[in-house]
Amino acid sequence: MAAMTGRSDVHLGRVKRSGRSDAPAVLEVKELSTDRTVSDSPLDQVSLTVYAGEILGVAGVEGNGQTALAEALVGLTAARSGVILLGGEPVTDDNVRRRRDRGLGFVPEDRHLQGLPLHGSVTEATVAGRLRGTGRFATLAPALSRGRRVWAEAVMDKYAVTAADSSARCDSLSGGNQQKIVLARELEDNPACLVLAQPTRGVDIGAIEFLYGKVAEATHRGCGVLLVSADLDEIFRLSDRIVVLFKGRVVAELPTLTTTREEIGRHMMGVTA
Repeated sequence: MAAMTGRSDVHLGRVKRSGRSDAPAVLEVKELSTDRTVSDSPLDQVSLTVYAGEILGVAGVEGNGQTALAEALVGLTAARSGVILLGGEPVTDDNVRRRRDRGLGFVPEDRHLQGLPLHGSVTEATVAGRLRGTGRFATLAPALSRGRRVWAEAVMDKYAVTAADSSARCDSLSGGNQQKIVLARELEDNPACLVLAQPTRGVDIGAIEFLYGKVAEATHRGCGVLLVSADLDEIFRLSDRIVVLFKGRVVAELPTLTTTREEIGRHMMGVTA
């Protein structure tokens, strides 16, 4: 592994995290259904719960409702029926901004389409959304500009983003550095729950390990994470529990430590016997 990454501290075992008992629910989904989309199965009465400090993995063959689930939770896809609760309060009818204000973070599966302003700077990417509700913007613009740069550079250092400086364009960065910026923007808002979709797609192994560490730190602070990933190894490395989606339905919910990949694989294919 060191020969592949240039590092001796990279490992591919389960990510070490401290467990939490009797934690409150941060996200509850009750019989959530959506209409069909072009690229994914509609959700069919999906129910699940994410608790503070835990990672709930969502496994399934791509196209079985994972994208629909992530987008419905954050408000990008409308619910046809069912209820979404964040911290015990209903958010089913809230828009994306309102859900974010209530503590729901989102790392989308395609950072280029939804996660970053590719032609914008690192500063613009890291501060996106942090000026909501700021009045008298024109008057405050010079001070805000300086403050944004200072804050962005502190975030770059904290998340080990490799770039010339905070004015670098996002499309000039590697996939790993781009993903660090997206994750940093969400985690620095201290969300109660983070919807984390395909977090290491197109990311090198060294950056993967770093990203996993930051997600683990967030759970130590009490953040609940819903992890949607097509990578079963990733699901097993990070998750405390695993739910399996098949044709838009939850067909299994299993504890990670006592579950095998073969068992999850059978559920992913819709095999029940």
